Amino acid sequence: MHTKWLILIGIALIGKNVFGNQIIPAPKVVITQRYITDWQSALTIFSIDYSPILERYPIGARATSLAKGLPVNINSEDTSVPIQLRLLGQNINFDKEMQEIVPDSLWNKKEGYVLSIMKNRIFVYGFDLAGLLYGVQSLRQIMSSFASGEALRIQTIIDYPTFEFRGVMDDISRGPLSNLDFMKSQIERFSLLKINVVSYYIEHILRTKNHFAYAPLDGLTIQELYDLSEFADSFNIKVMGGFQSLGHFKNILNHPNYTELGASERMLQPADSKSLQFLFDNYNEIIPASSHPYFNINCDEAYDLDRGPALNDLANEIGKRGVYFNHIFPLLQHVQKEGKIPALWGDVLLQHPSIIDKLPDSTVVFTWNYAARENFDEFITPFSSRNISFVVTPGIVNSYKLWPDLHEAEINISNFSFEGWKNGSEGVLTTVWDDGGRHFFACDWYGVVNGAEHSWNPRTKQVDDLADKFYKIFYGGKSTLFSRLLNNLLSFQQTSRLRDLDNSIIEMKLDIEESKGFIDTSEFKTILQLCENTQEIIYNIAREISPEALFLPTDFNFWLFKIQELKEAIRSAQDICKINRLRTDIELSDSKIGEEIKKIADERLKMSTALADLFQILWYRENRDYSFRELNQTYTHKVDFWKDIGNLAQSGNIRSIPIYQGTSDKYFTYWLGAGPFSVRAKQNINTDYFNALGGETNLRPAAVDYYPDQSGTYHSWQKLISHQPDYLDLDAFFPDPALKILYLNVQLYSENELTTSYESRFNGTYRVILNEEKLNNQMSEEPGISDGELYLKKGRNDLIIKLQTTPGGDNRFLFFIPGYEVTSSKYRYYIKEPEQ
Repeated sequence: MHTKWLILIGIALIGKNVFGNQIIPAPKVVITQRYITDWQSALTIFSIDYSPILERYPIGARATSLAKGLPVNINSEDTSVPIQLRLLGQNINFDKEMQEIVPDSLWNKKEGYVLSIMKNRIFVYGFDLAGLLYGVQSLRQIMSSFASGEALRIQTIIDYPTFEFRGVMDDISRGPLSNLDFMKSQIERFSLLKINVVSYYIEHILRTKNHFAYAPLDGLTIQELYDLSEFADSFNIKVMGGFQSLGHFKNILNHPNYTELGASERMLQPADSKSLQFLFDNYNEIIPASSHPYFNINCDEAYDLDRGPALNDLANEIGKRGVYFNHIFPLLQHVQKEGKIPALWGDVLLQHPSIIDKLPDSTVVFTWNYAARENFDEFITPFSSRNISFVVTPGIVNSYKLWPDLHEAEINISNFSFEGWKNGSEGVLTTVWDDGGRHFFACDWYGVVNGAEHSWNPRTKQVDDLADKFYKIFYGGKSTLFSRLLNNLLSFQQTSRLRDLDNSIIEMKLDIEESKGFIDTSEFKTILQLCENTQEIIYNIAREISPEALFLPTDFNFWLFKIQELKEAIRSAQDICKINRLRTDIELSDSKIGEEIKKIADERLKMSTALADLFQILWYRENRDYSFRELNQTYTHKVDFWKDIGNLAQSGNIRSIPIYQGTSDKYFTYWLGAGPFSVRAKQNINTDYFNALGGETNLRPAAVDYYPDQSGTYHSWQKLISHQPDYLDLDAFFPDPALKILYLNVQLYSENELTTSYESRFNGTYRVILNEEKLNNQMSEEPGISDGELYLKKGRNDLIIKLQTTPGGDNRFLFFIPGYEVTSSKYRYYIKEPEQ
């Protein structure tokens, strides 16, 4: 035996690695012969051989339990093939034998293991309990392929992780709040991927003993954190505690019991004694319930550090960095006092790097960026050059998207992990973000697998055929169908309409009271065809994958739902425009028109109802009741709309059916807004309400900026996102019926100097400001339709629309630039001349 093993190790040392059965993450060393075993999954009997001592330890018990659950015939017959589980330190003679054949450079690596498949036996040898578990997890992947008909190669694997910290953070505060069963199922899969840290992004959804009034009734509890920590421990996973502790505080501050803690509507009062005590109270409950040595105070995106008179004076005295440091320092100290290693996000530290040197010893920084970049020096060097512990933090971003941009996530995770490894990172925390709410973790797994691969093996930027391996290993796939699915998903982003996977098509609400509306139907036919192609791929995947796979085959139901809801939203828009054409068909009688409209409405009602039902089923497979009713309105609104259309058609009242016209024009339905400003004596549309900030012509707002109102109270610029296809209902965002002044802003980008026309509709009066210039010849004093010209410079242009509303009237605002190709990303609009 020694000779054979020495030959195998020798082959590995000279680099002749011939890959055997595939595993994710890829093992460090794989040595195979040309031979395969003569075992057959349906006929060969295996037995599990291990010391009962292993079961005294949670991880050891889990390893033996998983081994007993391998998808093969297991019995203790004399003729069975033994699967031996061995642990370093368990048998001195076996340890010596292993030490002779494993090179010193690979010996006794933390969380490392040796897995050998030989002609007459299999053994898993762990350098520690975690290594034993990971050896079994690798064997599970191999045996799953074996059960699906793949031959087993005679091979030896020597494996260990490069990074000690390999984590996943799930956002459970901005929509989906996972139920406990699903959280445990995530942990089971994370362990299969050799992830050893799990964390949850927590704002208001945690019900602590001392502070629960703001939390949802079915919010996460401290006892559930204890349960998760205990459950995860046997999978060699530690639950890292954390609590948002400065910005992103809107949901908590909205509760009247906690409003006084706010410096603004979205940020806690920094370093305030009541604020600190509130945080200490929560920390003191979370810390004992979380098993990882790190505790994350978060404190990212703190935009209001000089907002309001008191903070502004303080920031003028000690700087925004001083305000920030005075808040985080006692928090970090408190975490240390409670026996944890303090951690925080790195973005504000990057803005004020002098703070880094003042952080308490042992502080860990999670430095984050989620873009598909080649270089991450600016996010790493400020920490690596100061010899402070840091963890690179890439991301899978669902926020306000149809689905996550997995191509972007692949590049972001691989490059950030590689750069982190080169510069001394402690590890990788792959984050999953869910702003906007209607997201499913089932669509994130391929991104998580990328995080697992690159936190185990960060030395390699690109992993060949990872998608095919993922599909084969975890779903029993036998083709490149999953790669084709990813390529098709990427094709959606090659349309102008879905470049950023913007979910506005899904969120679009048709109004039963609309007298005449417009829908941008550009590229709908192309997107529909992509939906059909993608749906067919998913159907073929469903036919091919194994019901006994390591991952649930039902994961693809969530992908199918995503495609079907997009397809149905487009067909709804097309059909309401078709109904408008039917109404004007002079060759049809009113009764025939009513019949045709009723058929259309019935079909759309059937499909909308089916989608609403399916959303509910899928939602509760992963999540709690929290936020379901609000998010489900996207579907129930469509059901109600088509039910009303059908009733109007059946009653013969077709003239009351709303009129929608398809167009290729892009309507501006995402703005930043400021106000309302009241119109006092001697004030009117010409009054400059931004004199204190240098005047309205100098406005260059971003979504994080704020401004003072007439009383000196500061407010944030609002994101005004309309779900109507063409207009912005200002009363929905500023419901005060009194006469008022509002400011709207968008950024216009042009590749060249350009003169464009625009059209707008508004029942009040308004003014146009472009790049510091008041376009006084383009003002609307009369309600209705107006137009004008915009003189765009190359690059960014700031457009301000200043409006005076009509008290108690119709305050819908419509704006578009006709005849040009317009695409958008949030409140940024890109203007291109049409191709000739």
